[in-house]
Amino acid sequence: MPGDVDAVGIDRHRGLDGGDQAVEVLLLELGDLGARLGVPLTVSELRRTRVGAFRASLAVTLDALRERARSNDVDVLLIPIVDALGRIPRWEVPDEAVPQVRNGRLSGPWLVGRVAAAQGDLALLVTSRREPLAIVGRDPTGLWKIVRGI
Repeated sequence: MPGDVDAVGIDRHRGLDGGDQAVEVLLLELGDLGARLGVPLTVSELRRTRVGAFRASLAVTLDALRERARSNDVDVLLIPIVDALGRIPRWEVPDEAVPQVRNGRLSGPWLVGRVAAAQGDLALLVTSRREPLAIVGRDPTGLWKIVRGI
């Protein structure tokens, strides 16, 4: 029909916890847009083309991954976690504090000044050699805690 739009690309960026909630919000926003335009909008296809820095066009199949693993050539397909989490701040942990972080304890002067982040913010803790240690976030009381050890 004249005036129909075949495809509209919408590039939405949500935080690490976007997930299905982001899809619901997108659909509600499209409904609102249709109401403002005075026409009903429908979604006939919704495809995730990226998640954070990861793009669907760069994805490999499990079969391809298995094949590379058999030939000991899988490393070219893997992204180091430090690079994969490149969107969140990276904090270097002093060498003397690394054993404590590995044992789940966050304390020491190196954390001073890190209290300004908002609740829900995350940071990646790494060693001086860029080895990942943990992902930290603030709890409801404002204290940093380890969300996930690596």
